[in-house]
Amino acid sequence: MDLTCRQLVFLEHELEQIKDDSDRDSEDRSHASSILGRIEGEIEWEEEQHEDMNRDDKAERIFS
Repeated sequence: MDLTCRQLVFLEHELEQIKDDSDRDSEDRSHASSILGRIEGEIEWEEEQHEDMNRDDKAERIFS
């Protein structure tokens, strides 16, 4: 499933809320924490891809 960066950030925020809510069931909080780690990894990967594209664009302009 492909999610946009905006969707990933939304999910990150919502999962943080669940993870930090002491009134939530511990199993829900555990699931949220687990998924949150995956979402954060995906966001980092997206950011790295964006940085790589920017570097490539700059290099292409310099050597053009």
